[in-house]
Amino acid sequence: MQQIILAVLCGIAKAHESRSLSGRDYAPGGSASSSPASAAAAVAASEDVKFEELNSHLDRDYLIALAAFVFAVFIYRVILYIAQYTRTLASIGNGRQHYFAVPNFEWAVFKKTLLYAPLFRTRHHRECRLSAAIQLGFLPTRFQTLVLLGILGTNIALCVYAIPWSSPGAEILPILRNRIGTIAVANLIPIMLLSSPKNPLIRLLNVSFESMNTMHRNFARMAVVEAVAHCLCWLIPEVRNRKSDFSVPLRFIG
Repeated sequence: MQQIILAVLCGIAKAHESRSLSGRDYAPGGSASSSPASAAAAVAASEDVKFEELNSHLDRDYLIALAAFVFAVFIYRVILYIAQYTRTLASIGNGRQHYFAVPNFEWAVFKKTLLYAPLFRTRHHRECRLSAAIQLGFLPTRFQTLVLLGILGTNIALCVYAIPWSSPGAEILPILRNRIGTIAVANLIPIMLLSSPKNPLIRLLNVSFESMNTMHRNFARMAVVEAVAHCLCWLIPEVRNRKSDFSVPLRFIG
């Protein structure tokens, strides 16, 4: 995991270095000529600034959305605790507890079919294995699967949002590289927070460490995929620019 984090940070540092070098090349240092080349360079620099501001906003909004989901789960747990405590107080010294003896049918169906239901059949914590030696953790419950699908969809949407797909590939790849790298770094925060058995969210949300570990592993898998995509978006232009240095054909790159 440390190697993955270092690879992501090195790729992002490389991207910032290339942008700073390009910014120095485009700066109006000694000549004040308004040639078409300098005007195009100024437009490109302004586009870079616009996309960097958008990346910072998306990064912040993504973390705020995750925090809002955690807060919603916290409110749900507080409501359950208040209901349980109220029921305990109402039941003390009362031999007839007919009100609490009537079950809530809709709530029971929700818990049975979604909240606590296993993903397949009737077995919880089924191991997911690629082979006898490679274990990928446990299958999530149906509710956890919905949450993970929502997070995955959010990551995909943030990575492709407002990307100028009609532009040439040489212009799309740097923008896509920075966007994917930003979202990958944002995922490191929940990865680190959910990795410890002494995670404060375990007691705060009354969620088991197994559930937290499942979320931690899937966040890490998404970050790894985004880190690989980030590196590919950096590598493809570099290889294109240095085609003549290689003796093997690179037709698959373009």
